[in-house]
Amino acid sequence: MAEQLKNFDAISVREESGVKLLKVLGYNGVQVCDPVFLLDREKWNKLAFYDFSNQKYILVYDFESNPKIECLALRMAKRLRCKIYSIGPYRLSYADKNLIYYGPDAFVSAIRDAFCVECLVFWSIMPCLIV
Repeated sequence: MAEQLKNFDAISVREESGVKLLKVLGYNGVQVCDPVFLLDREKWNKLAFYDFSNQKYILVYDFESNPKIECLALRMAKRLRCKIYSIGPYRLSYADKNLIYYGPDAFVSAIRDAFCVECLVFWSIMPCLIV
């Protein structure tokens, strides 16, 4: 990893532990807030090339196939009368549409256009606060 870092002009990390690790590797790093907050809504939306707004859906970001996430998504979709879209590295059997191996542009677009977002980890909900 240290070899690849030499190609960067500057390095910023989210955690203090990352700054310490960089120092061990011989690099100076700067701690910043979560990178998602470094861009405003307008800049994030410039990255959102896809348009999913023609469908009312719950976006599920579940990379562990968590049965509680599945149960909640199915209940919410039935109650809200909407579809379930999944974004991630593999197909979820209960999703109406699976966005597999899409890039950040689709991720931002899917969050922006979703009726609601259901996910496992704190950091993946942060874009919802912005877009």
